Amino acid sequence: MTTLRGALLAFTALAGLAGPAAAETAPSALSLLTDLRVRHETYDAGGKDAEALTARLRLGAETRKVAGFSALAEVEAIGALVDDYADGVRPRPWDAVIPDPEIVELNRAQLTWAPDPAFSAVVGRQRLVLNNARFVGNSGWRQNEQTFDAAKVSWTPAASVSLTYAYIDDVRRSTGRDHPQGAWRSDSHLLQADLAAGKDARLSAYAYQLDFRNAPAQSSNTVGVRAAGKRPLRHGLALSWEAEIARQTDAGHNPADYRADYGLLAAGLAAERWSAGLGIEQLGGDGRNAFQTPLASLHGFQGWSDVIGATPADGLRDLYLRGARTFAAPRPVKLSGELHEFRDDTGARRYGRELDAAISAPLRKGVSVEAGVARFETDSRLYPDATRTWLTLELKR
Repeated sequence: MTTLRGALLAFTALAGLAGPAAAETAPSALSLLTDLRVRHETYDAGGKDAEALTARLRLGAETRKVAGFSALAEVEAIGALVDDYADGVRPRPWDAVIPDPEIVELNRAQLTWAPDPAFSAVVGRQRLVLNNARFVGNSGWRQNEQTFDAAKVSWTPAASVSLTYAYIDDVRRSTGRDHPQGAWRSDSHLLQADLAAGKDARLSAYAYQLDFRNAPAQSSNTVGVRAAGKRPLRHGLALSWEAEIARQTDAGHNPADYRADYGLLAAGLAAERWSAGLGIEQLGGDGRNAFQTPLASLHGFQGWSDVIGATPADGLRDLYLRGARTFAAPRPVKLSGELHEFRDDTGARRYGRELDAAISAPLRKGVSVEAGVARFETDSRLYPDATRTWLTLELKR
């Protein structure tokens, strides 16, 4: 509660400062960063329920570039006004888990050197998102995002080619520092090469070598290739597509000995105000070990209920249909939804099915609202029937 009151008081003070007058008087050498998100969330699963009203405030500042150098620092505070939930830190076995613990922490603190547009190096606690965040992301849907104590180098030797390398020393996970697994001690290397193939397509090749001293079962080597793009069919209508394959093996401190494959194939149609697509994603498993994505932004993959997190030992096959429609009201209102069927990687065993729906809209510049519901119905003892709802208000400056 103390954290929440402090966050809301700080926001009240900053709301006026972040307006047009502040933009005129703020020193040009420093840019203020303000991000407030308030969310009401419920989660019912396996006979347990949970309700949370949380607020997340990020305050930071970024210097302008001087001789190619710039610095950024950002503090994050999360508090709960309604805390009828297990946050993954406090032992509350009678409540369902909503992993948004109350916390105040340094979210980012980084130094950037970018002497020219083709090269940049970032050192410190930072946000890392590669490709579509399926393997490496910031878990941004949760209140406490995942950041990395890392060094990252990006180089664009040609207009169509970019190279990225990152060394990760620590993973500051979204569960927070008070969780037993809130920080992973890492000796991990990420390497990715991207090639622009024409105007609307991109090819990526990557090698992610992960080694975690205090989470050895999550250590792995993953090598893969990804292609994604779109192709105009006629005026106002385009075909979108993505395909990806990867292979993963145990690495580093991992006591297991395994090999697992990943595959994704999806296609869809997109117009100015609507889109629809069909896809299948498969993560292999041998009954003991499965293809895992421990650094991913999992929300948005395998359904919005987040019932399925780690890949089950028998693998996972996700057949999904998704669509979105935007209505040109006084402000654009977007409806989106997904339908999933989950099976093991052979397709023989059903895990369950899920239906998701959300509506979102901007209220003004920098302010947006979203409401959603996700319903998972199980066909297996591995997972419970579950329903998640949320209403989110967010302000960014």
